Amino acid sequence: MSGHDHRPRLAMYRSTDAVTLNLGDEIVHLEPATPADRGRAERLVRDNMRPSLKQVGVAWRPRLFREGYAEADNYRLMAGQTIVGFLSLNYTATHAYLRELQLVPAYRRRGIGSWLLREVERLARHRRLDRIRLRVLKNSPALDLYRRHGYRVAIEENATLGMEKTLGTGAPNAR
Repeated sequence: MSGHDHRPRLAMYRSTDAVTLNLGDEIVHLEPATPADRGRAERLVRDNMRPSLKQVGVAWRPRLFREGYAEADNYRLMAGQTIVGFLSLNYTATHAYLRELQLVPAYRRRGIGSWLLREVERLARHRRLDRIRLRVLKNSPALDLYRRHGYRVAIEENATLGMEKTLGTGAPNAR
């Protein structure tokens, strides 16, 4: 594998404990987070969002993060024994809501964000939901990722965009 091509070479496969992605030079896996992971998740989200929040003049609200974490299905992305990302979802009767998709900087631009979005779709389909929604800052570096994966702006409010993707019909886990 060349030093510049960090895209995953092998398809994900399902193990009994985690969803796994082979990056070629290492394997990462997604597994349920624990309440003890909340502090690490909060630091990662805050640190990743700090530049964008500062640019639009929005303050970090730790209480909102903690309340959201307590109510969500949270997952940690592991590389060996190291947490390298977090994913957080809520569900309603009609849609999944992507609260957080965060990666440490060294794991960005390697195809992991796209892989995690496909996993969010799989989880939503498994629950027979027809949409995924999210909110993103207008100046977020992740905005292009969401657009590439078919998310469309549904609402614009101050410094944020509400985005939505409608999932195709079919059996759960269909691609």
